[in-house]
Amino acid sequence: MVRNHLLHNIGNLTLLTAKLNPSLSNSAFSVKRPEITQSLLALNAHFQAPCFSGPEASWDEKCIQARAQALSPLRQRAGFTAPGRQRRGTDCEGVGP
Repeated sequence: MVRNHLLHNIGNLTLLTAKLNPSLSNSAFSVKRPEITQSLLALNAHFQAPCFSGPEASWDEKCIQARAQALSPLRQRAGFTAPGRQRRGTDCEGVGP
């Protein structure tokens, strides 16, 4: 059950090119790793750490939670909130066309 909860957790989400994302979206980490570690997107810099370069590299619940913690300050600065929650002091009035 923990794994399902973490599936859509910010720690498990990343961006790939439009060409790669559909072909890799549900692939195993071992398949995704070569593409993610070569990504130039700042969001994917986490995966350029030495621990992800070897064949023994893994991506499990503990790794997802650690990355979520590392991304949390960025998420807060950008103003992103968890799904279903509204930021305090905002009601989105005046936003949009």
